[in-house]
Amino acid sequence: TGAIDGMVITAVESPRASIATLARYFGFDAIESEGLITFAMKGRAPSIALSHDDLVAPDQGDILELTRGQETELPHALKWQVVRADGDFDAAQVEARRTTVDSTRINLDTFPLAVSLAEAERQCNRQLAATWAERERAAFKLPPSRLALDPSDVVSLRHDGRGLALRLNSVSDALARGIEAVRQDGRAYEVPPGAPRTTTPSTPA
Repeated sequence: TGAIDGMVITAVESPRASIATLARYFGFDAIESEGLITFAMKGRAPSIALSHDDLVAPDQGDILELTRGQETELPHALKWQVVRADGDFDAAQVEARRTTVDSTRINLDTFPLAVSLAEAERQCNRQLAATWAERERAAFKLPPSRLALDPSDVVSLRHDGRGLALRLNSVSDALARGIEAVRQDGRAYEVPPGAPRTTTPSTPA
């Protein structure tokens, strides 16, 4: 879901490359499921609830592995360059920043998209919040009866007295289904648009 006013394609490229640009901006996944390519927005509500009793115990190791990335490896700020659709289609920059973190990393990205700057700022803030939520990763195994679950599906896993919303990144099928997932924070996808910016198109000669 979402809309843009225009997209610049300056070279011969595959449809996959063009769609990847939109996926980074809007935050959606492309998944192959039952022979079809489908697109799913991130930030969806969990489709099923799981507990430790639903997991398959491995031959070695813990039934659930949780890892957390270091703050210094994550961006302190994102800066996106876009094309403003409400003026002369000149380049503009939007920024999202976290104020209470130890990281000093700044990630830059360019989107050849003509968009509203208020909406671009919202997407930038959404991506920064989602990146920090996804530093928490989980690995576990499910029984073959959970065959309906595909990458990009969201599950709620009860652990340590709280429910973890996890988005499946990869699924490997064997005697049990090996799952790799990342933490998902639904609040990251509910941020409001940025403040509107006024613009005055240049006077034609």
